[in-house]
Amino acid sequence: NLAKINYQLGKYKISQSYIERVLKQSLPKTQSDDLTELLKNKVALITGGNSGIGKAISIRAASEGAKVVIGARDETTGNDTVDYILSKGGEASFIKADMSDPKQIDSLFEKTMKKYGEVDLACNNAATGGPQVPIHELDSDIWNHMMSVNLTAPFLCMKHEIQHMLAKGGGSIVNMSSANGLIGTRGFTSYTANKHGLNGLTKSAALDYA
Repeated sequence: NLAKINYQLGKYKISQSYIERVLKQSLPKTQSDDLTELLKNKVALITGGNSGIGKAISIRAASEGAKVVIGARDETTGNDTVDYILSKGGEASFIKADMSDPKQIDSLFEKTMKKYGEVDLACNNAATGGPQVPIHELDSDIWNHMMSVNLTAPFLCMKHEIQHMLAKGGGSIVNMSSANGLIGTRGFTSYTANKHGLNGLTKSAALDYA
């Protein structure tokens, strides 16, 4: 279902109704209109959970009973997503956080811990794109910004998440990568390098904490 959303995002602007329809179809028919308890009382922190794939993840996690915390830059779409979840009977809150700023990442976790005292599961989904140009035309500032959001931010988030999860005895972390993390892509050098790096980070962390 999320793979289908990811594919569509690459070609079209996704409407709220499309996301709702896909999410509803993904639930068992007997539960599609009700909250389930798969993630009941679990705290789910989702970066970039305000739009696109992240929004779909936030809505689905809430539909499974999770207490969703959305960390993102855009307050309007963040609060809209929270309002939608609340209207369906779920629990969610929004914390403004720019993933390119390490201090704001620290603050995101501080505020989450102050509100709930724990993080049970996390989806490091926030990402940014850039111009489709060959390497010699790619501005180093764009490279550095994309690296900070797409690779450094997940690393910093994981440091917080893992610390909390080790202390509480477990948890789950999902890093949202891309097909660009598996192949080379003409003109998308920075994004492709970011996602290859994220895949390596995820695999190495899995071995560290297996």
